Amino acid sequence: MQILHKVPRLVKQTIALAKRRPLLFFGAWAAKWVLFYLFLVLIKGSSNTAPSSTQPAPLAIDSNNDVVPVKQERPTEAVYVASFATIITDLGDIVLELLPDVAPKTVATFTALANRGFFNDTTLYRYESGFVLQGGGWPKKSSPLPTIPLEYHMPNYKYHVSTARTSDPNSATCEYSIMLNDNSKWLGPGGSDPYGYAVFARVHRGIDVIERFASLKTKKQGLTMLDPAVKVRAWVISSGVLPGLPLGGR
Repeated sequence: MQILHKVPRLVKQTIALAKRRPLLFFGAWAAKWVLFYLFLVLIKGSSNTAPSSTQPAPLAIDSNNDVVPVKQERPTEAVYVASFATIITDLGDIVLELLPDVAPKTVATFTALANRGFFNDTTLYRYESGFVLQGGGWPKKSSPLPTIPLEYHMPNYKYHVSTARTSDPNSATCEYSIMLNDNSKWLGPGGSDPYGYAVFARVHRGIDVIERFASLKTKKQGLTMLDPAVKVRAWVISSGVLPGLPLGGR
């Protein structure tokens, strides 16, 4: 009630101020409405703001009955542990990725031969342009291990590596061929023979080294042989991590 009694007096004071100082009065009045307008703009802007796309972290109860955020691990890229055979030659190193999921017995045999030092001081002796680069123990060394049963499970695409053998599909020992072209039809079942040649590795690094063989001198001895053959100092077995999934799956 006391406030209502004061209203007429406040109105009179406001009118008197407007008469004495009209600029001050109307300036204050205008400022009040400008501030009120800005306040409305801010309120409207905040109400139109799109909700955040960030999802709140999930919560859980720990052993102390406290609410804690659940730790979320980022999805990791698929990787696998690969086995490699580095063919150390006088022209440079050729690194093969071995494929145990494709040809397990073949990989086991070549790995055992490499670890025994069998490939030390052997050669890459045959170069058929657009076909294969072949090496192994021939003509001086014979494998001390049993022959390898045929494991044909993958086509002979370019830079795949397969066993070399006789017409007997289970006669592979220590000879190998690096594909210089897509030989999947010719060296697959029904191509040059009914069975196909078993792929057990693929070139991981050293394609530039393989390409150097094209400039070497060759001679015909039924097959196209390098003259002279290129010395292989050793096969070195190692392992490492590669992205993705291995050929053949696991």
